[in-house]
Amino acid sequence: MKPLDNNNAVPLYEQMMMMLRERLDNHVLDAGEKLPSEAELCKSYGVSRITVRRAIDELVEDCLLYTSPSPRDRSVSR
Repeated sequence: MKPLDNNNAVPLYEQMMMMLRERLDNHVLDAGEKLPSEAELCKSYGVSRITVRRAIDELVEDCLLYTSPSPRDRSVSR
């Protein structure tokens, strides 16, 4: 995964959402598969934990991801 572009007019969380959606669409992440941890996503994309949480929360709202009772466990819902 490549770091996100701070100079892009698109907010970082939206850039991250688009990259995660692309991974979902290309079945790099399959239904029921757990996402990497927030810390791993922060390191992979070069962003803060707040950015990661916002991107994931948006994907949960779009029903592309779901969370288990533990907020650390986020999985693909397709």
